[in-house]
Amino acid sequence: SHVDTAEEALILSVSEKAKVDFDYMTELCGMDKDTLISELDGQIYRLPQQDEVYVTSDEYLTGNIRKKIRELANAPEGMDVSKNRAALEAAMPPKITAKDISAKLGSHWIKPEYIRQFIIEKFKPDWDTKEKMKVEYSKVAGTWKIDDVSKASKNSYAARSVYGTDRKHAYEIIEGILSNSDLRVKDRLVRDGVEVKDDKGHYILIVNEEESKAVRHCANILKAEFKDWIFKDPERRADLENTYNELFNSIRQREYDGSHLNFVGMNTDIELKEHQKNAVARALYGGNTLLAHEVGLGKSATRS
Repeated sequence: SHVDTAEEALILSVSEKAKVDFDYMTELCGMDKDTLISELDGQIYRLPQQDEVYVTSDEYLTGNIRKKIRELANAPEGMDVSKNRAALEAAMPPKITAKDISAKLGSHWIKPEYIRQFIIEKFKPDWDTKEKMKVEYSKVAGTWKIDDVSKASKNSYAARSVYGTDRKHAYEIIEGILSNSDLRVKDRLVRDGVEVKDDKGHYILIVNEEESKAVRHCANILKAEFKDWIFKDPERRADLENTYNELFNSIRQREYDGSHLNFVGMNTDIELKEHQKNAVARALYGGNTLLAHEVGLGKSATRS
């Protein structure tokens, strides 16, 4: 019914109300809302929205940190977001650098322009192709497309002898790698000098193992050279690192602290361990929870 400090009031508010409830906290300690906010600086944060809502630091400084930083731009007029920004930036996951990033041909997060640069540098197409060639990625279909390549470029030495074969030129091969499509070379089945069709009138195709092996060899060369090439340019490397971190390295997992929970009515002979209390807190504040503790660590007591 009574506590002496704002910190104790916050613990009880989270435990009993599952939120930062200023009215309840004022009843407990006698401090008004402004005093509580001042006393709990760094332990609670106001959300950048019109309604004045506060949450605990362990809730605010977790999740998609970059998204929360962007949301500060929508804060209501007059709200000071400097402390929010500083705390969020401090909570940002450590930056992942190029040496720990896998950038492969076909990675959807790599800009099509970089694929285009790689093709031009390696395949050395004619002027017309350099000017008109388009490399595009369809998020809906999950496929890549390389268009507006001249016949001369498709039949160039680089496209047919270095990075391609007589049966598949380099532009077909790299498009296949990008979209993870079938690169096997197939021939029409011939019996007694006649090309065989199925009952629907379609030619029956069989894999040409020798030609397919040659195509796989070219594909492996392209994959290896792209891996060596992609991070060589400092400007491109910095841009790729930023893109990768923005997309895949913005989440800070929330850790749940159950030390403040009161288990009213529980058998006094049972003393829950720290991991059990934290698991209860996760279930209360985090929603559906899998208790994946090893055998013997007390899942039954946690659940009940």
